[in-house]
Amino acid sequence: MSKRITFGILMIVFFSTIFFPIKFQEAHAISIKDSNIVYNSIDKIIVIDESKVLNITEKITLTYKQSGINVGLARHISRMNNVTRIVDGKRISKTYIHNLKLNSVTMNGETEYGFVERDGDYFVINIGADGDYKSEGQYVYEINYTYDLGEDFISSFDDFTFDLMDYDYLTSVENFSATIILPNLVDDIANNISFRTNDFEGLGAEAVNLKIDSEIGEDGRSRSTISLGMQNIPAQTGLTIQLILPNNYFNAKFVPHPLYYVTIAVSIVAVIGIILLLFSHKFHKKEVVTVEFYPPKNCSAIDVAKIYRGKVKAKDFTALILEWASKKLIKIELIDKNTVKLIKLQDFPKENNIPIELISGKINESNLFDAFFSKGNVFIARKNKAIKNPKLSKASRSIYKQDEEIKKKSLILKTVISLLALLPILFHIIWYNVVISANFTYFMVLIFPVIALIVLVYSTIPWWFKLFWCSFFGGLPLGMMLSFIIIPYDFLYLAIITALILIVGFCLTPLVKVFTEFERSMRGKVIGFKNFLKVAELDKLNALVQEDPEYFYHILPYCYIFNLTDKMEEKFKALEIEKPDYLNGISTVVVGRAIRGAITHKISSFSTSSSSFRGGGGRRGSSGGGAGGGGARGR
Repeated sequence: MSKRITFGILMIVFFSTIFFPIKFQEAHAISIKDSNIVYNSIDKIIVIDESKVLNITEKITLTYKQSGINVGLARHISRMNNVTRIVDGKRISKTYIHNLKLNSVTMNGETEYGFVERDGDYFVINIGADGDYKSEGQYVYEINYTYDLGEDFISSFDDFTFDLMDYDYLTSVENFSATIILPNLVDDIANNISFRTNDFEGLGAEAVNLKIDSEIGEDGRSRSTISLGMQNIPAQTGLTIQLILPNNYFNAKFVPHPLYYVTIAVSIVAVIGIILLLFSHKFHKKEVVTVEFYPPKNCSAIDVAKIYRGKVKAKDFTALILEWASKKLIKIELIDKNTVKLIKLQDFPKENNIPIELISGKINESNLFDAFFSKGNVFIARKNKAIKNPKLSKASRSIYKQDEEIKKKSLILKTVISLLALLPILFHIIWYNVVISANFTYFMVLIFPVIALIVLVYSTIPWWFKLFWCSFFGGLPLGMMLSFIIIPYDFLYLAIITALILIVGFCLTPLVKVFTEFERSMRGKVIGFKNFLKVAELDKLNALVQEDPEYFYHILPYCYIFNLTDKMEEKFKALEIEKPDYLNGISTVVVGRAIRGAITHKISSFSTSSSSFRGGGGRRGSSGGGAGGGGARGR
């Protein structure tokens, strides 16, 4: 299987686990307690006040077919709903949290035992004491409760979108009626009211026997009333009303929780902190950039790479091999486009009078050179064949290795950046739990994607395995959690922002740059050298070639480090300079590509292979997209 196909499959798996999580559909089995109930009628009176708080009286007439099975009724009412308005053919969906207070429960006119408990995303009004089994026959339950629909998040209009007949009655309902009493008189209700049932299927006014009237309230004001009714409603079939009202009809405007502003503040501080830490190396005394035609004296390609970017990359080994060839230490031959032969021409020279800061690097470079030719004066590498050379593996790791003090500073900076990236989403979770009263342990699943991020950024295992492993270890649990979690208000947008801060913050940590004092002192010269190569004109280059006929081939290795190889080759081609012997007349780009494929990518893998990697809620609202969705169970 080709690498492209493998990569494509891994990417599909990765994104599918995040954006298309597995969703488990909740299946409702008809229990004996449920099947023992016949719902004769459900009658509701809903009185709405100006704060969008409903006082609801439900009169449920039912028949128990057999004795000794049910103690009462368990009335499920949604605590969280994704309320969907359909206005001018467009759907507007917002998720809301509701509050419920039980006022009274009677059975056949007598006070009946009842209490409210939380079950995931539902309030459950439990009616009937344990052990008080009912005899067969008809019973009339009357429940009165206050149901707060919560703040309004739509600025363009007000509305009343509500599940009058709940979608989760497991058996049919013979008769249903509802009366809605609005807080004030509303004009033109008939043209602004609509009804729908399962899967948003619309119902006309005739299907619900709609009646619109008005009454005089206790305060002497006229109030609009809406009455409707239906018969023989099948199991799990509901009815949603939507009434579009004038803007500001209700005075239930959304006021964010203080933790909302705290989360925003923490997010801003985190972003600023991450940026400052990433560029902290620039806060030292600014280097003086000078015009340089050559790299700093005694600095190898690896030294220049460290001074330029603060670390060594795999491509820098290509530059180093070309540097050895330019110094006539080795000869490079391409047997074919996938096979490279290095021929040793002389031993690695011992240099005197070099700065003490470069001695360690020279020793590592010498060891790397000797490792290449530890088995003879010829080293052959093929693109699709592994290099089995323990000495070369050890020597390459030494090149990558950072100074202990620099390593410590780098680790501290990366850790602080990671913690800053983590803070916003932690505050977001705290805010979510405080406002929604969710179970904090539910979010413990986030440990998995966070660990996956740490592995993705910090571990040195091969990238393809990293991507594959992290998509399952982190992406799959995250996708599963997102498939169940309900995000109301503006939690969603801030959740996206805090998640991006987390991901981007972690992914930016490899960009942390820490330099030694020596490297900092030399940066002006290295940057000046790079700037010259980038903008050098042919006249100046020609003058340098006249002074040093092999000037191009001395600076070529550094062009690889600065990503200027193509540009410089074009310039020197215009000067009609012959290619050096070690290139055998082949383009420097082709030679470099062959070395990268056959040698330097494998050297990079030596570094990676040797390092060790030190409840369930209810349905999301109702099938009709209104508030108050739920149902009833036999108890």
